[in-house]
Amino acid sequence: MEPAAAIFIAGNVVFVIVYLYYMLNRKSKIANIDEKYVLITGCDSGFGRAIAERLDQVGVNVFAACLTDSAVNELKAHSKKIIPFVLDVTNSEQIKNSVALVKKKLPDGKGLWGLVNNAGIADSGFIEWLPMETFRKVADVNLFGLIEVTCQFLPLIKKEKGRVVNMASLAGIQAPPVTAPYNISKFGLVAFTNTLRFEMLAFGVRVCCICPTFFRTNILDTENLVTGMNTLFEAVNDEVKESYKGVPEKLITNLRNIAGEAPVDLNPVVNVVEDALISTKPKNYYFVGKGSILFRIIASCPTELSDWLFAKVNPIFRPSMISS
Repeated sequence: MEPAAAIFIAGNVVFVIVYLYYMLNRKSKIANIDEKYVLITGCDSGFGRAIAERLDQVGVNVFAACLTDSAVNELKAHSKKIIPFVLDVTNSEQIKNSVALVKKKLPDGKGLWGLVNNAGIADSGFIEWLPMETFRKVADVNLFGLIEVTCQFLPLIKKEKGRVVNMASLAGIQAPPVTAPYNISKFGLVAFTNTLRFEMLAFGVRVCCICPTFFRTNILDTENLVTGMNTLFEAVNDEVKESYKGVPEKLITNLRNIAGEAPVDLNPVVNVVEDALISTKPKNYYFVGKGSILFRIIASCPTELSDWLFAKVNPIFRPSMISS
């Protein structure tokens, strides 16, 4: 065979392989989006509010769970189609009531296509500064409340062979310093998501995990973080205060810098949540945001190396802040 002919044939084979791969993996949307019902928690602001508004725009029927009455009223004014209601994910009675409300609003014989577990909180401070109640408070919202909400709504989701979308964080893949309660809750959430994903395979339910980096939401409200951190530091004993002398000021500066640089545009996260809900081929994991690739690389390294790398690039705290 002539070299030119061999090159031509090889080129065509490569083209066919690439074309078939593209055709088999190209994104397409599920049918009858306007007949799908999705529940989102934490719709007061930030990701939850943006996701609710996006899904409403594309025709999905949205149940928007909010912590406050004011947020419910805002959503009612924003859209006649969105169904907002108050839900504290740490309140078992409210969770049961929300299941009853959703069942009442769903058409006869219909289940819930999607659940987006978005409600979350964070507290910042060194582990030595943090009382146990802080760890429990964050875990109650970010993990245990999420688990209870999921378990209560699973029968409705299984009925539709639908989707569970959990808003985790890259802090659940690689734990940054100064946010231990948040990290612990998100590592637990990732473990819960992985377990649930495998268990739900038999029921045709897809479970997706969204892992964003820093975005300008209320959870990154600098003044709240600073106030909370100062309160925690003032409560520790003199010995601990002395060992962290001058550190709170440095942390506050770094937190303000991070908040200032964090993207205001939430669309990158909203886009992947939308994909997880309405794509025919959703991913198990969605990593999104500035630095997400670097975070994943560091997390995959041996701990000796990842600690060294993190000490060099972490934007919040580095060991040199204490030793210098």
